[in-house]
Amino acid sequence: MPNVLSILAAIASVVTASSGMSIVDQAPKQTIVMERPFRVVPPHRDAFKRTASSIYYLSARTCWNTLANNNDALNWIWGISALCYAIIKFIPNPRDVDLTNGNTWVFVIPMAAGLTVDALFQLPLLQCNDGLCWNEDVITQIDLLWVLLSGLVVAFVFTLAFRGVLDLRRCYWGAALVVHAIVAYLIAKAFPFLRKQVL
Repeated sequence: MPNVLSILAAIASVVTASSGMSIVDQAPKQTIVMERPFRVVPPHRDAFKRTASSIYYLSARTCWNTLANNNDALNWIWGISALCYAIIKFIPNPRDVDLTNGNTWVFVIPMAAGLTVDALFQLPLLQCNDGLCWNEDVITQIDLLWVLLSGLVVAFVFTLAFRGVLDLRRCYWGAALVVHAIVAYLIAKAFPFLRKQVL
C-alpha cells in the first residue's frame, strides 16, 4: 500500500506542477526582496519553472524508487537520464547567472547542488558503498516525499503572496529557510555515505 500511495503522490504532484505552469505569466517578473548589505532580486517566473522542474525530478525519483528493479541496463538508463535532466534543468548556465544577486546564493545554487548530487548517485556505479545504498539508506522514499511536499507548499505560498494574501518578503525568507533546512538535513544524512565514497 505505501508504494501505491507514493506513486499517487508523485502523479498528483506532477499534475499540480503542470497545471501551475499555465499561470506563471501572472507572477511578477521579479521583486526586490533586499537592497543591503547585498541585493536580492528573485526572478519569480524562472524560479517557478525551476521549482516545477524539481517537482518533476522528485516525482520521477519517487516512482523509480517504488518500481526499481535489478536490471542493470534499466538502472544505467535511469541514472544517466536523471543526471542529464539535473544538468540541463538545475545547473545554471554561466552566462545567465548573476553572482551579485543574492537569490543565486539563497536558492539557485543550493537547489542545483542538492538535486544534481542526488542525480549523480542514481548512477549504478556510485549508488552503493560498504552496505549503504543511496536510494535505500541515505535519501529514502520518506525523504523524497517530504521534500516533494515542501516544494508544493512553498509554491502554493508564493501563489498566495503574488495575489497579495501574504507578504512577499516574508514568504521569500520563509521559503529560503525551508530550502536551507532541507539542504542541511540531507547533508547530515549523506555525510557518512559520502565520506565512505571518498575514503
